[in-house]
Amino acid sequence: MNSKKCVFCKSVHVKKEGFQKGIQKWKCKDCLHYFQANRKALPEKEELFLSFVFHKQTLHELSLTHHLRTTAIQKYFDEYSLAEKTHTPRKVFLVVDGTYFGEREGENTFCLVVFRDPVAKEDLWWKFCEVETYDVYKEGRAYLESLEYIIEGVIADGLPLIRNSFRGTPFQMCLVHMERIIIRGTTKYPLLEAGKVLLALSSTLYTTDEVTLRRRVIDYKNMYTSFLNQRAVNPLTGESWFMHRELRKAFISLCNLLPFLFTYTNHKGMSATSNSLEGHFNHIKRYTAVHNGLSLQRKQKLITAILLNSSVTLDEEKEGGS
Repeated sequence: MNSKKCVFCKSVHVKKEGFQKGIQKWKCKDCLHYFQANRKALPEKEELFLSFVFHKQTLHELSLTHHLRTTAIQKYFDEYSLAEKTHTPRKVFLVVDGTYFGEREGENTFCLVVFRDPVAKEDLWWKFCEVETYDVYKEGRAYLESLEYIIEGVIADGLPLIRNSFRGTPFQMCLVHMERIIIRGTTKYPLLEAGKVLLALSSTLYTTDEVTLRRRVIDYKNMYTSFLNQRAVNPLTGESWFMHRELRKAFISLCNLLPFLFTYTNHKGMSATSNSLEGHFNHIKRYTAVHNGLSLQRKQKLITAILLNSSVTLDEEKEGGS
């Protein structure tokens, strides 16, 4: 019996079909595919998928390596089954946030919302949606609580819908985001005295305590309120506006978020920033940037694989593949 096997279906029922560029061609009697004598067996779907996602190999590179058409690789990609997310319910401090892929108004733009355990560096829940909403965050909270996770606190940016969806749970405003909000109003190199003082105030967020910061905020308010409230008037229309609008907005944001800046000091193990998740988002975007032109469905599958990999080993993913 012929020992040659079909590289597609592994059948031994093959026959010679002449030569192509000096290389023996074969035809499989079972699946009717043609293949060449020196062609290696097709790679496993897991091998292709993991090379594509985690080794940053493009479809073109995989095509050259395995002598496959890009359409065949895409088919393997679509057929590969991801492992199910496994959970170990416990007490957790959550870092939650959303990030956008694509232009905000683009057709294939979507938002990814993630709930992450910064201590274990594990993504516990995520959802692809059009925009961040109160209902999305509430859904994530309800899901984790239904699995008997105990959410001891939440770290996020100052988005009100996040705070509202975790009402009753200790909330920590990310200090990095607070500093950015202030810099957005002052700029990095302010010219006005009020801007310089507020910028200097923001640089103490990581080193000061709540009592001291509150006192400094009150001193700033007493000194610069009249300046921040200065208005300009259009003499023709009578329309008026705040002359230092961005600076004023930055200070108001600091006042409104002040009650949430030092929550972490009262909860051991709680982070003061959402850097764990922000860095994770940057990591995901670096991987997806390698694969320009992916369909929406394939891009989200790639992202899901990366999110799963925070808590599922590659070996476990392989066992979940088909």
